[in-house]
Amino acid sequence: MAARASVSQCDRDQSSLSRTLLPQTQTFSQCMAANSSTFSLAGLAQGGVNAALSAMGKSGVSFENTWRATLLGGNPISGTLFGSPSDAGTSAAATTPGLLEMGMGTVTTWGRRTSDVLSLNLAGKGGLPLALGDASAGVRGWLGTANSVLSLGLDFTTRLEIDAALSALEAAYCEYKTQ
Repeated sequence: MAARASVSQCDRDQSSLSRTLLPQTQTFSQCMAANSSTFSLAGLAQGGVNAALSAMGKSGVSFENTWRATLLGGNPISGTLFGSPSDAGTSAAATTPGLLEMGMGTVTTWGRRTSDVLSLNLAGKGGLPLALGDASAGVRGWLGTANSVLSLGLDFTTRLEIDAALSALEAAYCEYKTQ
């Protein structure tokens, strides 16, 4: 009987020890929040730079969590869904020019003198009436430039595809780690 009591006490001590010394498991959302900047273009760049520095025997750098890296190379998908409120705001600021540019569409004609009707050579003054005129062309050009800078020269949809793939990899990683 005495041996049984000591084994039971040992089991309690071991489980108590494992709760205090071993790291607690994360939930899926906590894992996604902790790794939202790692699975991004900035995280990939930091990994590449650190690998090169390590090969040269130098210490690594950490820039993936800075607001500049998040603005230019962050992952807006996981940053918005799982990151901190500042990550979500930075992601929104980075994607807004591309979303607005896509939402503007292209200049279209409207009314009696559309491009199809003008082919009949109707008499009249002026050219095609534009739904989005010259002023919106300047705004669209500015949005395109801002989007090009914030998307690191990539097309907006290409950048979102890359970020979606990185978010899927992050989700698979966190699913594996939280099992």
